[in-house]
Amino acid sequence: MLLLQGFAESIAETSYSFEDLDLGTHTAGVEAVYTTGVSEMITVGFELTPPPTYTVTLTVVGGDDGATPIEGATVTINNDEQTTDTDGVVAFSDLLNGTYAYTATMDNYYNATGSIVVDGADVEESIVLTPITGIDSELFSKLKVYPNPFSNKISITHADRVNRVIITNVVGQCVMDITLNGNKEIATSELGSGIYLITLDGLNGERIVRKMIKR
Repeated sequence: MLLLQGFAESIAETSYSFEDLDLGTHTAGVEAVYTTGVSEMITVGFELTPPPTYTVTLTVVGGDDGATPIEGATVTINNDEQTTDTDGVVAFSDLLNGTYAYTATMDNYYNATGSIVVDGADVEESIVLTPITGIDSELFSKLKVYPNPFSNKISITHADRVNRVIITNVVGQCVMDITLNGNKEIATSELGSGIYLITLDGLNGERIVRKMIKR
């Protein structure tokens, strides 16, 4: 109940705010209290409904023509990770209006990062992955990054053939950029828990990407 202290001949128009109300139907009541008595209670009903949500459908394409659907690519939005189907498609539902960063990864392709804007309607867009050329197939098959999940360090086999390691989070932000100089381990104690993309640049221009989890 809301009480208004005032005089019978003058009640100013007033607005009220309600916080932390559950979804559903509510009733608000107000009455004026005068020195001569109390007015009749005036009530008004109102309903709180959830805000509308929308679906973002992404098609991941690549290949020599830049238009071939890529099956098995990993797309991440808001820590929601999905894998593309045979048509290269993933769908993220129940998204509110706003801007969402995404990351798309696939072996033998460069990572793709960007953002999607949801503004009152479902969204359909394509993500183009660029193939990595000049991969040393022997290095690709033998190079290991472990353990996965990792905690305070990452170890790399054949580290002498890796020039640089770039670690990015799921929204595409670079959190570590290391020149190995032959080192076989990377200290990761300062990284928070979550999913990371580990990009390794070979001495001959190769680029290999691994998805890893920090505990």
